[in-house]
Amino acid sequence: MPSVKSYLEDLLYDVKDFTGSTFSVYIAAMYVAKGSTILLPDFEEIAVGDLGVFERNKKTVLFLFPRNIELEPLDTGQDEILVDLLCMVQITGNSKENLAIKALRYEECFRHMVNGDKTLGASCDDARVSRVGYFGPSPGETQTMGIEITVAAILTVPNT
Repeated sequence: MPSVKSYLEDLLYDVKDFTGSTFSVYIAAMYVAKGSTILLPDFEEIAVGDLGVFERNKKTVLFLFPRNIELEPLDTGQDEILVDLLCMVQITGNSKENLAIKALRYEECFRHMVNGDKTLGASCDDARVSRVGYFGPSPGETQTMGIEITVAAILTVPNT
């Protein structure tokens, strides 16, 4: 029976673990840098591939899912996998909070986290934030905002 390893699934769960153990450091640094009363709570939940996370009424969540995958066979008996990892952040607040500023700061913390360790805790060979988008509140949802962050990650894996 051939050996099968799910490199992409491992990547997702490794990024989840890395973010869960690292992101709060960048939140704390942002708070110190801005000296602001705008609080950035840590993620209440980090979900891999579970869209139901957005329906569980958590205030701050992160959703991870591969958006695009490209495979490049190498002459060394390995494959290079380029993954566009979709990292969706949903934040909520009360009517007195400035959600736009919170969204900007969450994105900046996330980008600094990726730039601070381009292997994302040894989960890949290299990573960088390649795109950021914001989505505002849905009609009737004035207290929810979201951020779509695409992280381009490269993995080199055996092609056996």
